[in-house]
Amino acid sequence: MAIKTRKISRNFTLAQKLEYVKLMIEEHYSNRQVLELSGAGPTSVPRWKKQYLAGQRGEVTEGKTPLDSDKRRIQELGK
Repeated sequence: MAIKTRKISRNFTLAQKLEYVKLMIEEHYSNRQVLELSGAGPTSVPRWKKQYLAGQRGEVTEGKTPLDSDKRRIQELGK
């Protein structure tokens, strides 16, 4: 019988997520490169990028905190 191991869950701060997203957008890193750098799960990195780009377009996702500090501040002031 094979021994199954689970990947240890990591929590990333909003600043860390923003840093990785900027690597993808500004430095043209691939999802795979950011996955290897960060150690995040395979669905996390594309989700962060999608969330960031949606925030840049002005779309607000219910229950999600924007990655960009300016967008977070605007959302807080709106409340």
